Amino acid sequence: MINIHVINSAQKSDSGEYACKTTGSERSDPVKLAFSDDWIILQTSYSAVFKGEEMLLSCLGWTGYRVANVKYFKESSLIAIFSMPQALIIKNATVADSGTYHCKMKIKSGLFYSTYTSNIVAMTVKVPVFGVCLEVLPMGGHVIEEQRLQVNCSVKEGTVPIIFSWCKLNTDECIYKEVSDERWAEFVTPLVQERHTGDYYCKASNRGTASVKSPVTNITVHRIPVSGISVQIEPHGGKVVEEEKLVVTCTVSEGTGPVTFSWCRQDIDACLQQKTTFSRQVTFVMDSMMEEDDGLYYCTASNERAPIESEQIQIYVERTPVSEITLKVQPTGGKFTEGEKMILTCSVGAGTGPVTFSWCKMRTGNCVYEQTLNSRKVDYIVPSVTEIFEGAFYCRASNSRATVESELIQLSVKIPVSQPMLTFGLDGDRHVLGDTVMIHCESKRGTLPIVYQFYHQQRTLGKVFIHQKEPGRLKVTLASADDSGAYSCDASNDVSSDVQRSEELFLTVVVPVSGATLKIDKTSPEVPVDESLRFTCSLASGSLPEFHWFHDEKVVDETSGIYLLPAPGNSLFIESIQPEHGGNYQCHATNILNQNKTLNSTSNIITVSVVGLSIRERLAQKRIIEEQKQLAWFKSHQTLLETQLNMMYKLQNNMKLELQHLMNKVDHKLQCILQVLEQQGDTSCIPVSTPFSQENRMETRATAESERGSEL
Repeated sequence: MINIHVINSAQKSDSGEYACKTTGSERSDPVKLAFSDDWIILQTSYSAVFKGEEMLLSCLGWTGYRVANVKYFKESSLIAIFSMPQALIIKNATVADSGTYHCKMKIKSGLFYSTYTSNIVAMTVKVPVFGVCLEVLPMGGHVIEEQRLQVNCSVKEGTVPIIFSWCKLNTDECIYKEVSDERWAEFVTPLVQERHTGDYYCKASNRGTASVKSPVTNITVHRIPVSGISVQIEPHGGKVVEEEKLVVTCTVSEGTGPVTFSWCRQDIDACLQQKTTFSRQVTFVMDSMMEEDDGLYYCTASNERAPIESEQIQIYVERTPVSEITLKVQPTGGKFTEGEKMILTCSVGAGTGPVTFSWCKMRTGNCVYEQTLNSRKVDYIVPSVTEIFEGAFYCRASNSRATVESELIQLSVKIPVSQPMLTFGLDGDRHVLGDTVMIHCESKRGTLPIVYQFYHQQRTLGKVFIHQKEPGRLKVTLASADDSGAYSCDASNDVSSDVQRSEELFLTVVVPVSGATLKIDKTSPEVPVDESLRFTCSLASGSLPEFHWFHDEKVVDETSGIYLLPAPGNSLFIESIQPEHGGNYQCHATNILNQNKTLNSTSNIITVSVVGLSIRERLAQKRIIEEQKQLAWFKSHQTLLETQLNMMYKLQNNMKLELQHLMNKVDHKLQCILQVLEQQGDTSCIPVSTPFSQENRMETRATAESERGSEL
């Protein structure tokens, strides 16, 4: 793809060097453009041509003017003359054609011709490089690793400057590049390594010509194996105090290339550290040696050849006993409020190896926390301190050589009061009017002294200060029933401004029952049958009474259905009194304080008499009267019934006579039919006996008489 840049209406200021560049490529060689406002110019296609190419020079003047007598000069010598404008062409240019050129021409302006001289143009005829040669020192291309190599690259012909490059075959990697004003270049390599072995060549080029390569030369880099390994350690003698550092220096006397050094331990058959360097010496540092690091150690070295090992060295690690123990608390002073953060710091001035730190309470001897680590100082952080940290504490530190204990520090933990609990002692929450009640208020937690304040409803009863672990107590005399109600208390101390309030507890003041009186809603205890009767039991005094009813000294059974006990139980109602309701009635009123104590009041006795018959008796009497009425009715109608019965007997006899008469007629007709049949000789259908034969008639008559006798 070609991209063209056009300069329209070129000005003298547009003169300069131009180059182009595409994405991913380097900038091209520059092209120098010169824009002139002179009368004539000498124009060339290129400022340089190669030997054997054509060189073109054109002498140009302003268009629109008549031109004559065009002359070309090299240096100051006239080399060509033309009567009209014409280009000077030098075919098959040689090096001798290099130099400066200018031209002259006559231009007619008005009536006369004037001679004008152009600018001077330098032309160069270049010779392409030829005969590239590569020389390597030392001769033969064999070199010891880590030595330098001298490379000489030259050409037999070529116009300077020449670009020389030294490259490795098959990699397109050019190691060195130089622009030389001579026909040769020299390059001294850095210290070569074994990896630099390979085939190399040299290439050279003029600007604008293709590179010409030299024949390939092989270069072989020889590596020297490592040898003469030795080890030095500090501190000398191999004795080191635990937690101090050990410095190991491994050295080889000979060897080239990268050397890998390793510091190894014999009893575990493992290398602890490893380094690769181009130096013949390396240093290993073990920052903190521990007691378990005792053992035999050695160093190895290798430069990709067989590794070599140093002699073994015994390392001794000595442990220091713990000592100079201290215990500190933050915040200082050791006084805390429950919930605050506390830090107990235990440290030892000396001691190596793993140290076990313990924080213990003096009286109990119990250790609340323990930690083992490789440090001489450790913090025990309590995010939220509690009352278990009240008292004297110390810390203990131990390693395999010794155990030490710190001095005691006193810790004080102030605890806000917890919600108190209110109780009425052993007598419970029901008391008799006039009793003295001991009210208890106690917070299970809280720093002394604690202030307890007691309340009845919203009324303050009193305040007590407690300086030891016991409940606050307040005596209250129950002077009236108004002392019943909700009681509560609160607790506070100087740790917090918050006051903790107990839950409310209800106290009942019981007024003893007395003066039980029984009354009825009738003017007289003699009550007619079927009337209602209401008993009322009233008290002169008493709170929350329970009423019990008795009839003839037996408890009234409400479930029997003949008594009603409306709430609140101080009345007994009989809807329809009957004779069985007669008798003695009495009520008992009670206050129940608890399961062991009950107060009683017994009323007077009322004897009830039931006047008149009961319903059952009246019903029986009514049935007798009805039966007597029915008997009198039957007696008064007996004669009439007998007359009617006689008439029925007579009617029956008449009906029997008529029936007999009818039967005789039928019998007569049957006899006639039989005679006719006998005369005709057909006897098959003649019955042996007929229904109206003499025997049948006698039997029928006897049955009728028997039935009439039974009816009578």
